[in-house]
Amino acid sequence: MTARMKTTRIPSDKDAAMIASIDSIPRVSVQDLFTALRLFQGAASTTLENLRLRFCLARNAKRKGDYLFATAVIVAGEMQKLGLTEAGALPKATSKAHESSKDKIIKVTERGQELLRLFLTDRMVAFDKLFARMYAAHRNLQTFVGVIQDHNLTAPIATSVKDHIGAAYGSGSALADAVAESEFNVEDPLRLLSQRLGRGLTDEERAEIKTGIEKLLEDSKMSAASEEGTEFAKNFLAKLNEVVVPAIFRADGLPFDYRTHRTIWSLGEEFKLWGTITSHPDYNGTVVYRTASIILTPDKEQVQELVFDSGLKNTGENFLSKLYAAYQKLQALRKSNSVSAWELRSVFCLDNHCQQSVFNRLFEKDYAGSETYHLHFEIQQSKSRHEKPLRAGQRSVGKILMTKEQQ
Repeated sequence: MTARMKTTRIPSDKDAAMIASIDSIPRVSVQDLFTALRLFQGAASTTLENLRLRFCLARNAKRKGDYLFATAVIVAGEMQKLGLTEAGALPKATSKAHESSKDKIIKVTERGQELLRLFLTDRMVAFDKLFARMYAAHRNLQTFVGVIQDHNLTAPIATSVKDHIGAAYGSGSALADAVAESEFNVEDPLRLLSQRLGRGLTDEERAEIKTGIEKLLEDSKMSAASEEGTEFAKNFLAKLNEVVVPAIFRADGLPFDYRTHRTIWSLGEEFKLWGTITSHPDYNGTVVYRTASIILTPDKEQVQELVFDSGLKNTGENFLSKLYAAYQKLQALRKSNSVSAWELRSVFCLDNHCQQSVFNRLFEKDYAGSETYHLHFEIQQSKSRHEKPLRAGQRSVGKILMTKEQQ
């Protein structure tokens, strides 16, 4: 195998300023972009209203009023940024702008027609071309690709009040009361965060996070006194992640907000270029890891080639042998013959750099085992808030025991 040079792109001060001030990756999906592009199949132009209605149809959602108008505006803006359409100045992505702007004309460009023709004949190549255009258009995406090509990222996303904020706050109501009465201890989440990361916080991280939490507490006092406890806790956790995650990733050269991180993670999963796992026993958080090789031009400004070396074909070779290796690793760690299906999937995906969707399809095909490998299941007893079920036929698997025949 030919060794490849690392392609980490270190942002300059100028780059960082650009990222912070003008570059923003909109919350669009790859599916929405191609849904919009297909409106130009046989037509040179369309309107924002037609785009909104197409999204409603694709989601089997209501069409009345201004539902999904904001999505139509955001997608139209991204398509224009990528050079696929021309529309001039677009309205704000708000309900108020719907009536006056719904007839806004959007015209497809030659570049857009070319991508549409490619999509209709070879979708995989069209997806690759779209990613290349998005990479070239978004400095944030370029910066992220440079980092994820070099190493995995662990995001300490807070999902539990008791485990991630403080044991003293055993319920949403207890958290709300502490915030409303100015009795919240800022040191609790800082200590738990350090434990989750497995290291001490740097002075810069600690200062930024502490300041952010103190501001969050001040801004949340009124809602803490008026909102129902569970709802308050949910909103507080979401806002806490907006403080913590950007601060932790800043040292990796990723100077953007939590929403941008989440958008980039989702885009990578749609393009099958990187993935996320949340149940790996070695990490107390969400792990973001690459699942393909992104070959860049020497100046790192353009995508030269995408290499999917962990897809169904490659990962499927000796799948049960690879699964057994992951099982043995997890079994040794947990000191149990039966292991969590979610944890086994996470360990396998990280070890083999594959998407969870790839694992799911291969497992669905081979869950009956073979003459050498035997799998035994316990049915899933409770649903996970963060994990999709692992299916074996019509069953959702909770625990897995795996054995190997001696040769």
